[in-house]
Amino acid sequence: MVSIAMALVACAGSGDKEQQANQSPEKTIAATIEDKNIYLDEAQYYLYTTQATYEVYYMAQNKEINWKKKHGKSTLEDVAKGAALDKICKITCFAQLKKEYNIEIDAQAREEIKKKADTYYTGSDENLKAKIDIKKARLMKLFEREYIAETVEDIMNTTEDKSADKYYSKWLSNADVECMSCWNNIKFSTNIFSKDKLNQNETATEGDEYEDNGHINVNENEQQ
Repeated sequence: MVSIAMALVACAGSGDKEQQANQSPEKTIAATIEDKNIYLDEAQYYLYTTQATYEVYYMAQNKEINWKKKHGKSTLEDVAKGAALDKICKITCFAQLKKEYNIEIDAQAREEIKKKADTYYTGSDENLKAKIDIKKARLMKLFEREYIAETVEDIMNTTEDKSADKYYSKWLSNADVECMSCWNNIKFSTNIFSKDKLNQNETATEGDEYEDNGHINVNENEQQ
């Protein structure tokens, strides 16, 4: 939902809490969503995979990506970071309903989550992994939360008259979302991929999202 992502742009970097000097990424708070802390390694995962998605899309279209290009009052980088924050908010929104919907992660789901984490470490671009800098145990926890959120969303959409989007929009309109300075300090000025490397690795096809890690589908309508 691009409009929500755009609305969240203003949040980025607005936090005025004390700097968390000399803290590891998994102990550094990058944002708070209601009473949940989002740590820097989590934020870096969603931010940099979003950057990767945009780069893949632009390269597939033979376009140069300009993160400072204005889209209204925001830059393309702001829009992309807003989309990443929207993704984190959405996961937080639905994952908190785990008990209400009696969601459990069974053995099959855990095996799929493990495979997804293994694929990330064996198949992702080395530059992307270096930027994200997340430990495997932390990544699996992140994927577990995604699984719970996606399961809740699916139940809402299949048994409750496709109510997930309405629920999320209402929840977000009242949610307390705050970003710390370390969120704002993450910049997309250095590309993750070169076009030659992208072609060699065959990480994406024209128009596709960055499927393994990206979660954000870029299309022309977002770029206008």
